[in-house]
Amino acid sequence: EGGDGSGGVGVLVKEELWNNVIEVRRKCERIIVLVMVFGKQVVRIISCYAPQIGRSEEDKDKFYDDLSQELSFRRPKELLIVSGDFNGHIGSESDGYEDIHGGFSVGSRNREGRRLLEFTSQSNLVIGNTWFKNRRKETYHSADGSSQIDFILLDKLWRKKVQNVKVIPGEMQHSLVVMDMKDICIEKRKKVQESKLKTWKLKEEETREKFAKEMDDLWISNPEVDVWVKYKQCALQATTK
Repeated sequence: EGGDGSGGVGVLVKEELWNNVIEVRRKCERIIVLVMVFGKQVVRIISCYAPQIGRSEEDKDKFYDDLSQELSFRRPKELLIVSGDFNGHIGSESDGYEDIHGGFSVGSRNREGRRLLEFTSQSNLVIGNTWFKNRRKETYHSADGSSQIDFILLDKLWRKKVQNVKVIPGEMQHSLVVMDMKDICIEKRKKVQESKLKTWKLKEEETREKFAKEMDDLWISNPEVDVWVKYKQCALQATTK
């Protein structure tokens, strides 16, 4: 937004799960919300992109204020997942944040990373990446080196259902971060099939005569002025009869 490349987020949904989506809402250029339903389980996914280190404090305050506001919409028993580029280094040590930082990260903590930890703690979340001792931890790569700035946060109550949070390397600067969970029932919604009109029955003389009579009666009683709209309405009603 604004053409300066400072914002912009989106979500991808597997085509076969599209019928499970009940809401897609863009909070701002840095936050988008996706809500899905699987049986009785509601899954709320928030994709976000935090301001870079060089951005103003006002921008950073607004980002976390907006994010906090979105979290206030979550309901009990929802599976809440907050993922994205948080542009902060949380550090390899979990000192002071043992309940949300599992101890498996890299580098030194900076101001933005501490802010993420504070937000996570206040929101009763955990940082999923830090609970698994995987070889690959860095999620961002540039000429200056590699770091971990992309994280998946989730509600503390759901942490024990997470089997792994892993980094999948690729050709882009940011690597894909994937979370595996267990005991989550993914029930696909069945697509509602529209009943098809049996137009082939019009080949039968008796059916044609009956259809023509219904059309005449409906045409006389239908007050619609537009001829084509009137014809469509009458044809559909006559066909169902």
